[in-house]
Amino acid sequence: PPASNRSRADDFGARHFPKSNGRPITFYYRSSTPSIPEQTSLISSDIGTDCRRQFLTLKEFFFLTWVRAIVVTFDNVKTMKLSVIIPCYNVANTIGAQLEALAQQRWSEPWEVIAVDNGSTDDSLAVVSRFAERLPQLRVINASEKQGAAHARNAGARVAIGDCLAFCDADDVVAPGWIAAIGEALRQHDFMASRFDTEKLNPAWLSATQTNPQKDGVQKAWYPPYLAHAGGCGLSVKRSLHEQVGGFDESLPLLEDTDYCFRIQLAGAKLYFAGDAVIYIRYRNESRRIFNQARRWAEYNVLMYKKYRPPGVLMPHAWQRYLRGIRYLLWSLLDTHTKAGRAAWLWRLGWQIGRLQGSIKYRVHPV
Repeated sequence: PPASNRSRADDFGARHFPKSNGRPITFYYRSSTPSIPEQTSLISSDIGTDCRRQFLTLKEFFFLTWVRAIVVTFDNVKTMKLSVIIPCYNVANTIGAQLEALAQQRWSEPWEVIAVDNGSTDDSLAVVSRFAERLPQLRVINASEKQGAAHARNAGARVAIGDCLAFCDADDVVAPGWIAAIGEALRQHDFMASRFDTEKLNPAWLSATQTNPQKDGVQKAWYPPYLAHAGGCGLSVKRSLHEQVGGFDESLPLLEDTDYCFRIQLAGAKLYFAGDAVIYIRYRNESRRIFNQARRWAEYNVLMYKKYRPPGVLMPHAWQRYLRGIRYLLWSLLDTHTKAGRAAWLWRLGWQIGRLQGSIKYRVHPV
């Protein structure tokens, strides 16, 4: 601005836009909302003309406010490094703890949180809304048109603006330093899994019923394709790699995370274990839910085997191994005098039934 208007123009923000002839035009406008919009001045400068002061109408004022919002959004798109995606379905009792943990995370780079509502009928959205001020980059999107974690994660990834994506669940809790740990590790690795802690959120009897599958490293499938895999909670990936494989398979109601890990590795990427990126895992604590989770996981492991095994390849002694599992299940009845023993036995029972169900349903031997 000219010297005579310098003090006035200093109160204004400035944005530069190209003209049709390639020469720039600069708009100066007040960054904060004025009490009387009609009296806000616009100084426009163009080549070959003097700077003149014009008064904004309400229409012009709201137009410039809209332009500024677009520019700010564009700036965020260019700088956002990480998008944390949380599927939400009737999680009012647990998502507050997860968002509280995320609100306390610190990292030198910009990151956002996307809560994906998958058709909740409880107060999940009301709980999420309470964190709007503590998580300034928090967004909520609606993905209620189709149920499932795979669909919710893909929906969140489509609207994410980060260079990298991180997935966590609404019933678990990220440990201090989780954001910074995965953010820094993603500078060197394309695909990562977090470390699981199964003791903090669960009573001792419950955490003893299952082996922590990601305490010291990632899991490895005992059937073809014999690749590493990890739970969906804590997975992080470069956005370009997620898009390359087409995201999560939305036809899978379970083990979509195992399938996702297999496909990314078959595309040439390695699954890296980020040991300093910790997530506290919450187990099911009701007998019916313990049994059903084991049964369904076992059934869909059979499907994974059928999907990825090479043509004509069979696992040796599959039925013999299954019968050994049944014998162990019967022997472990002796341990059901304790609460932990009963929970562990229910898990084994569900697993053996699920293996058989999967074998019948998908017409392959159990794995």
